[in-house]
Amino acid sequence: MRRLVKAAGLSWKKCKKVLKQGSRAKRQAYIERFETLWSQMCQEEIILIYVDEAHFHRDLDLGSTGAPVGQLAYWLSVCASLADRINWYGADDFTYGRCFIWNEGPCNGEHTA
Repeated sequence: MRRLVKAAGLSWKKCKKVLKQGSRAKRQAYIERFETLWSQMCQEEIILIYVDEAHFHRDLDLGSTGAPVGQLAYWLSVCASLADRINWYGADDFTYGRCFIWNEGPCNGEHTA
């Protein structure tokens, strides 16, 4: 997955870095590349899909506690272990305007690819 993203020259981290800290020429080049890719996506020449994972603990109880104003509140966690969670993937297909959600077991590199 990462190889495909890198092969296309895409990266959110790169985008933030270039647009925030890059020179004017680098920002302009990046925006021109983005506009080209955006146009190709709108014309269905390429497909743009964003994939991310979410992890939900099975004990989604809301907790509360009290503490003096201005001080941090500490309490013992009653959360289940990290292994005891539900993992979901979500994908946004920006080209065709679809959304997909699925459960694939543990969220790792193999399942993500």
